[in-house]
Amino acid sequence: MKYPVVHTQPDTQLVVAPSAPGFAQLWQAASESADEWMRRGWEKLMLEWLDTKEAKSKSQHTRRNYQRVLNLWLDYVALQRTADGHPLQPWLVDTMHVRSWQRSMEERGLSPVTVNHHLSCVSSFYSFVIDEKFMVNGVEVCLFADATGKARSNPFKYGNIQRQSTGQYERARPMPDTDLGLLIRFLEDHQHSLSGARNYALVLTYILTGWRNHEVLRMQWKHIRPSKSQAGAFVYAWKGKGGKTNDEPIPSDAWHAITAYLKRDGRWAPGVDVADQPLDPDEYIWKPTVEHTRANLRNASATDGDGHLSEKSALRIVRTALRRAGVKGWEEYRVHDLRHTFARLLLENGVKETQIMQMLHHSSLATTGLYTKAIRKRSEDPVDTLTPQLYQQMRAF
Repeated sequence: MKYPVVHTQPDTQLVVAPSAPGFAQLWQAASESADEWMRRGWEKLMLEWLDTKEAKSKSQHTRRNYQRVLNLWLDYVALQRTADGHPLQPWLVDTMHVRSWQRSMEERGLSPVTVNHHLSCVSSFYSFVIDEKFMVNGVEVCLFADATGKARSNPFKYGNIQRQSTGQYERARPMPDTDLGLLIRFLEDHQHSLSGARNYALVLTYILTGWRNHEVLRMQWKHIRPSKSQAGAFVYAWKGKGGKTNDEPIPSDAWHAITAYLKRDGRWAPGVDVADQPLDPDEYIWKPTVEHTRANLRNASATDGDGHLSEKSALRIVRTALRRAGVKGWEEYRVHDLRHTFARLLLENGVKETQIMQMLHHSSLATTGLYTKAIRKRSEDPVDTLTPQLYQQMRAF
């Protein structure tokens, strides 16, 4: 700013200070500039945090999930105000705001598992921000600091944040044989259309492999090859959480259903080698169908943005089939419950937990133990073996 000069004598000058409103305007501009600098810094950290999550998991699905939850938190913060009436910023929040968000999620009916998951996701981001440091004019700066410049504690970790206790895999809901039978029979009876053939093959693949939803939906043709050890069998280059990979045999019944679907879709030629099939190497197996018009294809209208069937569409396919098959409580089932059903079938057929761990691609036997315990709890009722003996004893008196 160029200040006005008042001439008093020929060789002297008096500098006139700016008025009070001028200082207020300068202060307001500095404050807005600081907020903008912080906002740019936080946006940069958000992208870097999401990059680390994607790099660790090797999955864009994981990135999207973290980004979705972080956006929910930022949307909530944007509606809050500071004590002096200004919009709350994410770098100004404290444990009070975290508790308030937690209560709002609980009041909206979100399950304890979902609420805790959201809190953990955003807590991870704040830990990342606190651990990152910037050099500004030779001074190390944290973007989540108090007025003295000292890094603050993570508001999601410290303070009076009480997370609801939840049992591991408490939502595990393996499908009982009666429901499973109704589902499979319905799909078998309706596999004579393109969407019906796809839906039957899709659900059968879920149940016979135990793979997670996104692992199935992202199956690409280039990852399928003939088995080296079994004629007529095929192997899939499976890729899962944490960048884990493995060659997995495709169950024969699932493979026959898949090729029947591809044949009906014009993407499979009988009698032709796999390498010469009319599919692009990068082509996804599970795609939305176009059959007559889309008016009767509510399950086949959405993709995940890169050509394959979306997870929401897969959920609609499963629930619609369950409802039309006459399964009670169909709306409570998730696609992931087909993985639980696979684990239940393994358990009931005497498969050891070490083998189940391998087939479910768990990182440790402890995880599989929690998984199978939850499934047993769902699948079994207490058995009375004592009172018949007591009754016979009473009759003998």
